[in-house]
Amino acid sequence: MSFCNYKEEIVDNNNDNICDIALYKHLGHGLPVVTSLSDLIRELRLIFESDTVNIELVHYVMRSYKSNPIDWKKYAKFDRYRYTRNLIDSGNGKYNLMALCWGEGHGSAIHDHANSHCFMKMLQGSLQEIRFAWPEVEGEELKEIGRKQLRLNDVCYINGKNVHL
Repeated sequence: MSFCNYKEEIVDNNNDNICDIALYKHLGHGLPVVTSLSDLIRELRLIFESDTVNIELVHYVMRSYKSNPIDWKKYAKFDRYRYTRNLIDSGNGKYNLMALCWGEGHGSAIHDHANSHCFMKMLQGSLQEIRFAWPEVEGEELKEIGRKQLRLNDVCYINGKNVHL
């Protein structure tokens, strides 16, 4: 499976008009309508049927879904000691759609998404993501390259080129 080139200025920006126009031109037809979690799952499965996946289109459908607790609350399983990973859809065996549930004060270890792509959508609350660059020299410390505050319905993306927590 290959992925279309990722353009940070389009994907990491929640400016609907830029992304929508670029995708409309690329696809040559109307964009998918996503009004429920079921719609989101359907569209992701269609996108991932192909051997080439358009990152901007995945970002668009993730952003198009507006959080509705009625859709996802059955997947929201919390643990008071750590965050949880709850499978929503195993998506053609090509992706996993998961509800990650964080309690106040929970965090993750610094990690990467080697040879994979990760989209995050904030369904409730807020979360601060901190990104780091891989060390250029062995033994060198990680260098922080950015922070992003995710709020309700925000979407962000990371791949194997960076690490984050």
